[in-house]
Amino acid sequence: MAADSRDLAEFAERLADLGPIRFKRMFGGAGFWLGEQMFAIWAEGSFMLRADAENAGQFTARGIGPWSPGMIAPSKTGKVMTMPYYAIPDEVLGDDALLCVWARQSVEAADRAARAKPPKKRK
Repeated sequence: MAADSRDLAEFAERLADLGPIRFKRMFGGAGFWLGEQMFAIWAEGSFMLRADAENAGQFTARGIGPWSPGMIAPSKTGKVMTMPYYAIPDEVLGDDALLCVWARQSVEAADRAARAKPPKKRK
């Protein structure tokens, strides 16, 4: 199911209190950025937020695990690949103020991940 542009734009507008949100279609879904960090995605019919060790607990406490892209088959060892994005609980998705709080935590998770990467070498 392809993402509807109106739904993507509405989601970005709901997060406008965070700053200028932009989105870009990718791989049948979409990514959402604040500044240089992708902090949310739309994939397989759901909006998802990025999480790390500092904010993943609020998802797992609700029984939500990390996203496992359906297009990627398990490895030869049987391990299923997961990505650091979690479906947004309905009670959060239904409350713009709460959604912005959770999204801000996801932006911070994306910032931490970017800082943890080694600097790129110049060519």
